[in-house]
Amino acid sequence: LSYARPLEISPEPIRVGELLAQVVRDLRHECVKRGAEVTTEVAEQGLVLTADRQLVGEVLTNLLKNALEALGRGGHVVVGSRSLPGQRIELRIEDDGPGIPDSMVDTLFKPFVTSKRSGTGLGLAFCKKVAEEHGGSIRAERGRLGGARFVLELPMA
Repeated sequence: LSYARPLEISPEPIRVGELLAQVVRDLRHECVKRGAEVTTEVAEQGLVLTADRQLVGEVLTNLLKNALEALGRGGHVVVGSRSLPGQRIELRIEDDGPGIPDSMVDTLFKPFVTSKRSGTGLGLAFCKKVAEEHGGSIRAERGRLGGARFVLELPMA
């Protein structure tokens, strides 16, 4: 339903490191249950972005849940951030899982596309919508850990 209705964005200053830590804390039980190690890498302390805390939090939560599901049991996930040229911030979630099937790369962010048996195929489409409504973007690529890396780029202000 969140995907279908127009987004109501309530921007506010968000400390990036605190937001990432909160998302990891909120999913701690899921991480422990799956035996996954989650590391947070905040390149620069004090980074602040102006965005809707709830919506960006939902995007990061969705991406972290997807990473944990892709890992199955065990594995490693890195949740990180860094500043980019042009007053932009990169938020990323990457894992050492199987990665993204080549057959899905072109359709990954389209509605109703999923590789999950019980998924709706709206999670990544919603993530893309939130990114674009904030003047940002999202992309998927092979990460340095060998699995998938999802990168959310947002303007600082």
